[in-house]
Amino acid sequence: MPGVTVSVEGTSTSTATDFDGQYVIKANESGTLVFSFVGMTPERRSFTASTTINVRMSEDARVLNEVVVV
Repeated sequence: MPGVTVSVEGTSTSTATDFDGQYVIKANESGTLVFSFVGMTPERRSFTASTTINVRMSEDARVLNEVVVV
């Protein structure tokens, strides 16, 4: 899913995924990444140095009811 925001929890460090879901982010050797996208439930994943993280996001029905399409 392109455009997913990936941020390091507790910091202002963030980036977005590309069309293939790839991203690069500078962070400490361990912490928590937060993956978020409009209409989806945010996902949190702990990481350590050189960790590969695969995330499958799920729809957030509460948010989808609030989206207005013009």
